[in-house]
Amino acid sequence: CFDVAMAARINFQGGFWDAINSIPKITRYYLGSALVVTLGCSFGFFNPLKLFFSPTLIWERFQIWRLVTPFLYFGQLSINLLFHFYFLFDYSSRLETTVFQNNPADYLLMLSFCGALIMCVAPWFKMLFLSSSLSFALVYVWARAPENRQRLVGLLALTFKAPYLPWGLLIFTVLLGGN
Repeated sequence: CFDVAMAARINFQGGFWDAINSIPKITRYYLGSALVVTLGCSFGFFNPLKLFFSPTLIWERFQIWRLVTPFLYFGQLSINLLFHFYFLFDYSSRLETTVFQNNPADYLLMLSFCGALIMCVAPWFKMLFLSSSLSFALVYVWARAPENRQRLVGLLALTFKAPYLPWGLLIFTVLLGGN
């Protein structure tokens, strides 16, 4: 699943900050925020119980940060976490630079729409943290884009067409112990 062209777009030669600044803007801010929150929880700086999605706490106690924070926490340090961060980085960058090229407002609207849909179904599935669902949504949107439908992608030793990638990732995540 590693994309050489994506790695080539990141400027590793100019130093750390040039590499960071070469990541598309929305992806950079989302990935950076998710990294800070997830690592902050893993090292005890933040309490995940203050971050989970709860419509009751949002509407009755006006804890509006819970509209955003469930999308920033990816769980404890694990191999599954590394894969989620990689897929978030890779497919969010691809969407931002190809499908939504020169349209950051459209990309942000798509992220907001996906997030809103996920929050609508979360109570029925008893989902507390929504970040994995949003990263799967990004992979799904990328895989269904017309320019990617015939593209072959690889996941470990398997190669298949892009529209089947979300299913492969779902099976892969379950095998790694994710939910």
